[in-house]
Amino acid sequence: MSWRIKGCNRYVNKRRDSSYKSCPLLFNVKGMGLLCALLSLILCPMLLTSCAHGLYLGKLAWGEAQVLGGRVSNQEVLKDATIDEEIKEGIRLAQAVAEFSEKKLGLRADGCYKSFYHVKGDALIYLVSACPKDSLEPYTWRFPIVGEMEYKGFFNKKDAVKEIKRLEEQGFDTCLQHAIAFSTLGWLNDPIYSTILGHHPVVIINIIIHELVHNTVFFKGETALNEGLASFIAEKGTLLFITEQFGASSPQYQLALDLNRDEELISGVFEALYDALQKLYTQDITREEKIDKREEIFAHGQRCLADLNNQFKKKNFSVSMGGLNNAVVLAHRRYHFPSEGLIVKAYEALGEDLKGLVELLRTARKSKEEPSRFLEKWLQERSGYPPG
Repeated sequence: MSWRIKGCNRYVNKRRDSSYKSCPLLFNVKGMGLLCALLSLILCPMLLTSCAHGLYLGKLAWGEAQVLGGRVSNQEVLKDATIDEEIKEGIRLAQAVAEFSEKKLGLRADGCYKSFYHVKGDALIYLVSACPKDSLEPYTWRFPIVGEMEYKGFFNKKDAVKEIKRLEEQGFDTCLQHAIAFSTLGWLNDPIYSTILGHHPVVIINIIIHELVHNTVFFKGETALNEGLASFIAEKGTLLFITEQFGASSPQYQLALDLNRDEELISGVFEALYDALQKLYTQDITREEKIDKREEIFAHGQRCLADLNNQFKKKNFSVSMGGLNNAVVLAHRRYHFPSEGLIVKAYEALGEDLKGLVELLRTARKSKEEPSRFLEKWLQERSGYPPG
């Protein structure tokens, strides 16, 4: 599964809670049949895992069964006079974005976003990630189907906190994030989550496209690449959708540009933090010295992020800071796409044809070749791009 961190600012510090209004989920008998289907999907891989890992997958299957069993068709919601009009407008928008994404971007919507689900609590999923204190090599988990992942999702916050404590007792930095949406990578028909619809329409558009990218193109074991390319296509696709629906001179288009610019400012700070930490951790000094010296880097990063609050175009777009650590830096950087990276270069080589880029990435996935190597070879053949 691939998860979407809440809001435009994807940085959420560990232990920091946020709130979203949501309605209780309704779990009915249909969920039991769906649970059986899910369990059959993962049963064989589970037999090859440890008991603890199998228990985790079982809880994940149960949580997804509750989601699928608690869905309500969009038509039913739209006809219900007691439902808030803002919810209905959000559903209509999500449907329009899904249709646009299929026709104009080449993304797979299939049966997704044809139903609605009220999320119980302030988040849909809680994400745990970790990292050693003296390096930027992410802690990873290995799962059936998706392979190695740099984060682990929990439907229950208590389970996420338990995992955080386990990792911290082993000496790792940790990060706990709240996710408002996730993709089952085309295996199941994902609903529209109530946690998405509390946001500005521009953000809703971005989230829907982001998740549909995961539905369409997913490289096994390539967490950072998957999130980076989804962020890139969602950013460009959002502007295309707004241009078609509202016009390039609309307030929505300007807001999207402002949010993109604000995200770039935040990403710039985290990229600088990553570079500074990487330089420190490769020095020939003791582990204790590295851990001691990194505090100065984190303090500087805190000041830089605090200064950004006065530079944002979107006035209510702010960075609420707690403590920084290696896991937090990696968790934010995961959703950033390098301006000089292979995805951007391929997009430019295609004449900024976003649908063509999606098709190229689908071809890369089918090739079974390492994706970065595939793109490097493709760029070399197309435009003489120098080998890396």
